[in-house]
Amino acid sequence: MKIKLFLFALLLTITFGAQAQDGGSNLKATAGSTTAEVGINLNNGTFLQRGQIRLRSFATDEMAYRLGVGLSHDATKLNDDAKTSNTSVTIAPGVEKHFAGTNRLSPYVGAELPISFSGARYEDNNILVRGANSSSGNDKRGAFGLGLNVVAGMDFYIAQNFFTGFEFGAGFGYRKDRDVKVEYKSGGPSDETIDGYHNTSFNIFSTGGIRIGYAF
Repeated sequence: MKIKLFLFALLLTITFGAQAQDGGSNLKATAGSTTAEVGINLNNGTFLQRGQIRLRSFATDEMAYRLGVGLSHDATKLNDDAKTSNTSVTIAPGVEKHFAGTNRLSPYVGAELPISFSGARYEDNNILVRGANSSSGNDKRGAFGLGLNVVAGMDFYIAQNFFTGFEFGAGFGYRKDRDVKVEYKSGGPSDETIDGYHNTSFNIFSTGGIRIGYAF
């Protein structure tokens, strides 16, 4: 709650200060501009909401191409003998159509195609598991994901080239968990493969916080 109040007060202060200086001039990104942004999750105050940095390139004043990029890697040593690792990469190309709005406000609609790849691994003195992070092969697994989202949102330019905003949308997703290969290093049971499985979903989502970005 304190983080929310602080951010809200900060935005109000910057906004009213900027309004006194801009004289009503247009502050928004225009054709040829490139923007970069991150998200702040108001529930816990963390940056890089959903693990992404988003870039946009404005082909015209009304049309922008966007690309969300996310990367994470976690390697954990469980004890002297066992360790796990998880890696994920996400890209989300898309397009936005911006509307007139005001000299500060730029509402838009758009679409994006999120694509994700993830891998997992577990190893100890006796076993090597490729595709999951446990010896059973049933915990977090590597996967491939593909989706199609429609989105709507707004950019509010607090000052020249500096904006905040939010976004919400809905979309379909497909996920294919990878096969898990279990290899025994010495004796014991025979090596085995645990088949992956498919999943489809439909979600309604929002940023859950605010976006902060800058136009170059």
